[in-house]
Amino acid sequence: APGGHRIGMCGQAVVENGQMTGIRQCRSLCIRVARDFPGIAQKLQYLSGSMLLIGPPGSGKTTLLRDLIRQISDRQCGAVVVVDERGELFPEGCDFPKGKHTDVLTGCGKPAGIEMALRTMGPSVIALDEITSEADCDALGQAIWCGVRLIATVHASCREDLTGRRIYRRLLESGHFDRLLVLRQDKSWTEERMYACKYNGSEQF
Repeated sequence: APGGHRIGMCGQAVVENGQMTGIRQCRSLCIRVARDFPGIAQKLQYLSGSMLLIGPPGSGKTTLLRDLIRQISDRQCGAVVVVDERGELFPEGCDFPKGKHTDVLTGCGKPAGIEMALRTMGPSVIALDEITSEADCDALGQAIWCGVRLIATVHASCREDLTGRRIYRRLLESGHFDRLLVLRQDKSWTEERMYACKYNGSEQF
């Protein structure tokens, strides 16, 4: 919805040719309000390498990612390119500050957006929300081999949850990410280092 808010609907699904095309007889709504909390990622801005943020729905992944983008953008001179596929990180008409060196590409699929950013924007960092497909993972691999730092989010409750799903297991085994930030429902998080895909301890902020 405008402003980056999310409205989930439940009711009777309309299916055509095996694909869901809409909902009739809507019976319930879940309204999630986009919020901005400048400064919540301040302790994370100095971490080096690429980062993968994971957590269950409602744990604050998008909110934390938004501020992390801003913190990194204000601290460094290179560009931070945000592939904001659904316009939720920095929605049009919203006054969420982006940072001094942030460029936002909205409404574009992640693979195409990453390719465009690499070809034309000269990014130091590419940030994107909610990795969901093998095509997304392939595009991340393309970016990392171009020397770009990555910051991305995934729906998962823990490292073991990631390794249990083939698509996300690739992210752990690829070596593309140096750090795993595990978010919890109480809005706390733990940092895990991903050297050689082994757990090397955690640090509570």
